[in-house]
Amino acid sequence: MSSRPAARGGAGAASSSSSSAAPARSRRDDDDSDEEGVGGSSSVSREAPPPDPKALELVKQAEKKFKSFSLFNSQQKFEDGVEILGKAASQFKMNKNWKEAGDTYVQMAEVYESKLKDPFEAASCYDLAAKAYKNCDIKESIRCFILAVENQMENNRFASAAKIWKEIGGLHEKEYQLKEAMSAYSKAADCFEAENSTANANGCHVKVAGLAAETEDYKKAIEIYEKLMKACLDNSSLRWSVKDYQFRALLCKFVVASKNGNLDDVEATCHRYRDMNPQFDDTRECNLILDLVEDFKEDDENKFTDHVFRFDEIIKLDNWTAKVLLQIKKALKEGPQGKDDEDDLR
Repeated sequence: MSSRPAARGGAGAASSSSSSAAPARSRRDDDDSDEEGVGGSSSVSREAPPPDPKALELVKQAEKKFKSFSLFNSQQKFEDGVEILGKAASQFKMNKNWKEAGDTYVQMAEVYESKLKDPFEAASCYDLAAKAYKNCDIKESIRCFILAVENQMENNRFASAAKIWKEIGGLHEKEYQLKEAMSAYSKAADCFEAENSTANANGCHVKVAGLAAETEDYKKAIEIYEKLMKACLDNSSLRWSVKDYQFRALLCKFVVASKNGNLDDVEATCHRYRDMNPQFDDTRECNLILDLVEDFKEDDENKFTDHVFRFDEIIKLDNWTAKVLLQIKKALKEGPQGKDDEDDLR
């Protein structure tokens, strides 16, 4: 086993660092545009443009078509009607009438469900509605995504369902509904696993672990990271990701241990991870953990900050890592079971 390099000197601070849809059955191939983001709220404060008159007229034509009399082929009027609605939805989107576009896609989905008995097209329309609502109404977007994903799962279309669950997780995360986000990402991971899409499944598991840590459920986060470690060690194409899972798990352990001032478990776990994955030995991540353990034992806040700063100069800290390191530094500054404050890694 490699010996750890000497602590690095210096001072400083760590930084945290499509188009419109085509009508009817071809429309879903060219829609996933979100030309305007929503940010983190369920409604948009900016004033929406007035509904496109041409699109409104198309909606009227479609509704008239639905009510028309058909002696020989009653389905044809509904097929013709949803095609017209598809054109209307595209027109609404071009004018950024997101609510009207979403409403139109929902209307199409309902026709496909109740009149044309086509669950796949209905699911596609709910998906398009959700993507339109993302620009104006997060709650309605989530509702439509769920309608779409339920249909996909009932019909064993797990690859499509996985992508939708991931979308739902992202929306809940934007709304800071972390438990709901974790649930959606977990379902996305399950669907990806059903399709043997291991890398995508692992990405969703990582999201769950990160959110678990954000809610201070570090035990759950560590369990997920360690499960991923073991799975990836047995997969040569995924072995490269083990180091990151080990680093994140150690940071979670560090937060827990820092609250009672006993870092023995962190140090022991770091050595265990090096035995598990020799490639982790003498990495910058491994050395940072061991350096910070020593700084913590010595109650040296300046050295702690310096080690983090030096690491950040070479490997930029992401926001998640910076937040966790901030919590550890607070514990170092305040002592075991110290009070919270608004300090940062400076």
